[in-house]
Amino acid sequence: MARAGVRVPFRIDAVDRRRRTWAWTARVAGARLSLEHDLSRTDGGTRAGLTLTGPALLVAPYAVFTRWPLHRLLVR
Repeated sequence: MARAGVRVPFRIDAVDRRRRTWAWTARVAGARLSLEHDLSRTDGGTRAGLTLTGPALLVAPYAVFTRWPLHRLLVR
């Protein structure tokens, strides 16, 4: 995955098309981040959820970078 010229190695761990969930693991600066995504219907459209697990010093800034791709999921 590349964002703003930064490459991050990742592995897809699970995909459940019926439940509209997926999970993956990324390695950033030698540390591991676990990401779990879900999409659910709402009255106004779709809600995208993300749970990040990993060292706090990486989770907080990484969460900022995930907002853009999550938003793109909802507007397509």
